[in-house]
Amino acid sequence: MSLKYVKGTRLWLKGHPEFSEAWLRDLISEDPSVLGLGALDLRASERTQPRAGRLDLLLQNSKTAKRYVVELTLGRVDESHVVRCMEYWDTERKRFPGYDHCAVLVAEEVTARFLNILQLINGVVPIVVLQVSALQVGTQVVLSFTKLLDEVALGTELEDDLGARTRSWWEARSSAATLKLLDECLELLRELDPELAPNYQKQYIRSEPEQPAQQLRHLPPAAPRSAGGDPRRQPALVRRPLRERGPRAPGHRPALARAALRPQPGRGGGTRKATQKPAARRL
Repeated sequence: MSLKYVKGTRLWLKGHPEFSEAWLRDLISEDPSVLGLGALDLRASERTQPRAGRLDLLLQNSKTAKRYVVELTLGRVDESHVVRCMEYWDTERKRFPGYDHCAVLVAEEVTARFLNILQLINGVVPIVVLQVSALQVGTQVVLSFTKLLDEVALGTELEDDLGARTRSWWEARSSAATLKLLDECLELLRELDPELAPNYQKQYIRSEPEQPAQQLRHLPPAAPRSAGGDPRRQPALVRRPLRERGPRAPGHRPALARAALRPQPGRGGGTRKATQKPAARRL
């Protein structure tokens, strides 16, 4: 069956003689899935709040048991609707602390001013903003719920943990074909090193020996030379002697003589530069 385009007309529910806020509340109560927030069940409608009026709808997720505190309004949202929505959310979470609660504000029009304010408080107060639009097509009315602001999910320390994982953890989050390919590659690597084993991490899997490699023995680091210390107690730097490159040419003098150095007895058996008297200047 081919689909045909039919032009619709935007219909404002506020002030309409056939539609009201009670009509919208009853429609959502019969089918909470129209909000697009998952599989929800109705917990209460027009629920009386202590010293805070009446809550339009209280919905609960059938899988996670998370509760949604819904405030409905027709027309443009204003300060009273925002305050009332957060007040109902705060009351419900204090009365029933064993459940996670999220505030839901449903309105026909949400201005940029209030949307920016709700973005600032989102995260501190988990809130979802939905804009409901009614479209008239012939003699029928279609409702559309557009999510303008979604709840900010706060991170946990477990999500930031990049430590080791198990194979079962990877099996639950990866495909069997990927792990099978991993096993085949590991068998090929074990032909070179039989001690290789998979090391499962959160973001990758690496192969490494099952037994840690034998560590090399290192000599203790030498203490730094201190000024004025006994040179016999200081670490000595040993260098290999230089080898002569080929036979010496006629008139060759060792580098020691060319540098005007001569051996001098001392504690370290080293050399020092020979002192020379400056030649007398001829007048």
